[in-house]
Formats: sequence, structure tokens, C-alpha cells
Amino acid sequence: LELGQPFDIHTGGVDLKFPHHENEIAQSTAGHEDPTYAHVFMHNEHILVDGRKMSKSLGNFYTLENLTEQHIDPLAFRLLVLQSHYRSQTNFSFDNVAAATNRLKRWRNVAALRWQTHDTLVDDDDKDTVGKVTGVVLSAPHAAQEAMNDDLNTPAALAAIETALDAIEAAPLERIQHDALTALVEWIDNVLGMQLALSTPDIHDNEKQLILERERARENKDWARSDQLRDELAAKGITLRDTARHTIWTRNET
Repeated sequence: LELGQPFDIHTGGVDLKFPHHENEIAQSTAGHEDPTYAHVFMHNEHILVDGRKMSKSLGNFYTLENLTEQHIDPLAFRLLVLQSHYRSQTNFSFDNVAAATNRLKRWRNVAALRWQTHDTLVDDDDKDTVGKVTGVVLSAPHAAQEAMNDDLNTPAALAAIETALDAIEAAPLERIQHDALTALVEWIDNVLGMQLALSTPDIHDNEKQLILERERARENKDWARSDQLRDELAAKGITLRDTARHTIWTRNET
């Protein structure tokens, strides 16, 4: 009564299809004129642990607190769950969560590129390539949203995102449009709740200055100074990757 009826969506495990939810409907609507308890019932499959149902007797029962105690990012666990359709079983294992952790790190590294890209004009020779990369990135949120509209098809949504990330990682920085990448990050955060923007803030101006100093040291072939600056940035939690045209920074995972 306090929550109000009918609900738009009611969720529960597949083992509650019958008779649990039928009993719940009968009990909850008995005192209402409207016999509708919920407009939509969604029944999700179970999370298995190493291919077996979670059970305290088997010693394979974990809580989110258990995972955080083992320094597993809750968002990595979220990404692991999103990799399976809610109607399909998800198999939790520490190997699988490690793979999801690496996937999350990749997403964050790409999200950090939005601080290193611009929407400036490019040479005519690059316009076709820029257009192709931008088109892939701009289309990803639409493709992912269509997948979500199709019975919450999260695996297909993730596949659309990965296609965009592949295009971004294969392109030089000057061919990645800042606004397109930012829009992709915003969609991921707003719909999937991955908090990419929050976890990938811009680096400080003094750290950017150190990167510029290192680039000059490399141009002057002062490798000792270059290594010193790289180590100084690493101590600040910033990893550098040198490409043919640019030095790209990413934040170290803590």
C-alpha cells in the first residue's frame, strides 16, 4: 500500500514464476478495486558460481561486500552481469570477473581520450577517415539503445559499444571527434551506469606540462630526462603510451 499499485515493472527470479508471484498478486490486489498488480513481470535467470548454483552449503556464496573485500570493482561485476541477457544464466568465476575488470579498464582508457581529442578541422586528406570513425562512434549509442529496447538485450548493446571502441583505438587522436566520444561516454553512463566520466577526470595542468616537457626531451633525444619524467608521472598514477604522432595518457587503476 505504501509503494502504490500497480507497479510498472516487477522483477523476480525464474524460480518465482509459479506459484510465488501468483500468490503475491492475489494477496496484493485483494484489497484493491484494480486487479492489476504490475503491468510487466520480468523473470531473470540465476547467477551461477563456477557453473553451479550458489549455495552456502557448497561454500560458493558471495556477497558484494565479499567482492569489494577482494578488491574487485563493483562496476566490473556489473559489466560481467551485463554481458549476459537477463533471461540467460550468468556464470561467475574469478577468471570471468578478471576479464570483466580488464574490459572495464579498456572502457575507462578510451573514455579518458575525450580530454585529449578536439573538434578542430583536419586536413582534406584526413576528412574521409575522420568521417568514418566519427560515423561509427556516433552510431554506437543508437545501435546500443535499439538493443536495449529489444527486451533489454545488453549483450548486443555491449557489442555495439565495442565496435565503436575498436574504431577509436585504431584511429590516431586527431581523427577522433571529441563530441562524438563524449556522447558515447554519456550514453554508457546514463543507460548502463558505468560511471566512466566520474572515474576518468582530466589530469592537472602541471601534469600536462610534464608530458609536454617529456615530448621535448624525446625530440632532443634526451632519453634520461624522458625516462625521469615518465617515472614522475607514473608516481602520480599516470601511464604514458607513445604513438607515431602523440603521447597518450591513461590513469593507473588503484
